[in-house]
Amino acid sequence: MAAEMQAILESLPLYVRTTVEMTPLTQHPNDPAIIKELTTSVRDRPSATEPG
Repeated sequence: MAAEMQAILESLPLYVRTTVEMTPLTQHPNDPAIIKELTTSVRDRPSATEPG
């Protein structure tokens, strides 16, 4: 992802005269993808009441 962003920025006409600072972002705690991942991983674990 970072390499793709770098390539996009380098393709800009005035790239050689600009200063670019990139800040990596973190995932938002209410992101539906994260919530789905968490609920799926919880469902896949055996419960304490199931015979194991």
